[in-house]
Amino acid sequence: MANNGQQNNSLITVAVAGGTRGMGLAIVHELKRFPNLYTVKILSRNADASQAGELGVKIITVDYSDIESITKVLEAEDVYTLISNVFISDGVTPSQHNLIYAAEASAVTKRFVPSTFDVPYDEEMASILYTGGYKLDIEKILTMTKSLEWTRFHNGFFLDYYFSSKMKTFLTPGKYIADLDSKKAIIPGDGNVPVSFTHTLDVARFVVASLSLPQWPSRLYMSEDYLTWNEFIDLAEKASGTKFERQHNNLEDLKSGDITRFKQLDGWEVLYEYWPKRMAERLPSAIQYFMGAGLLDTDRYGPRLNDLFPDIKPLTARDALESYYEGKIPGGFS
Repeated sequence: MANNGQQNNSLITVAVAGGTRGMGLAIVHELKRFPNLYTVKILSRNADASQAGELGVKIITVDYSDIESITKVLEAEDVYTLISNVFISDGVTPSQHNLIYAAEASAVTKRFVPSTFDVPYDEEMASILYTGGYKLDIEKILTMTKSLEWTRFHNGFFLDYYFSSKMKTFLTPGKYIADLDSKKAIIPGDGNVPVSFTHTLDVARFVVASLSLPQWPSRLYMSEDYLTWNEFIDLAEKASGTKFERQHNNLEDLKSGDITRFKQLDGWEVLYEYWPKRMAERLPSAIQYFMGAGLLDTDRYGPRLNDLFPDIKPLTARDALESYYEGKIPGGFS
């Protein structure tokens, strides 16, 4: 698909569903950096006039249960690319399905990105973390579309979670392995398996850069750091000048859903504020298991966007850790 979109003399309209928070908001901010290329709009269940004013972006109220009305919005707003950041969990996943159906039905919408920013899931992973099954369903629906070009972005694990108190991020807080302040780490397995880390602001940079690609493969991968957890904590100890208290979680315990050791991290209860109880209690063990089993290493899956866009220099864990303990904020992350 040549030309990266609509007619040559027009801006390309990109809508971000769920663009008022999290990964979606990071993408909105990145899109705004290119006013000569893109018109950015947000689809949301609730249009917040004050947030729209602060962002300088039109927020459009949509009913995610109504495919026909979503289609009409996409056509009325001339949306060429629809990027989803709609939550994937119990009861709300059909919203993402309906976005796909609406994008396929729209006469003007040609590209779609689902809310699957992590790694490719398979049936085994889905049996461990139930939301993985929802992601597989989304993939099946996408493969049945006929007029829609789509891709999934895979970035490994978000680096933001460990630095949110001192570094710009739109993610909700979460401590899944390490607490950099109390100097504790609950490491999955032996800690010698590589994990991919990418900050959401860098994910957004790769996503927006990828809009310029004339064609999309079904998956696009990215990462800056491939570190084992032992290496990550070694870097944290060097940057902080303090030894960490290290414990190791048995992978079989994690696979079965045991979060006993995870609960030793200060502030872990914050997950209940942002996730349904079922998700809050299953996500930590599943993510730790995936890390320990080598399933959050994007290098094992395919070529990286880092190689297609070498001018994008993502934040490394080393730089983030040194900045965190020195009280400095890297450029672009304040």
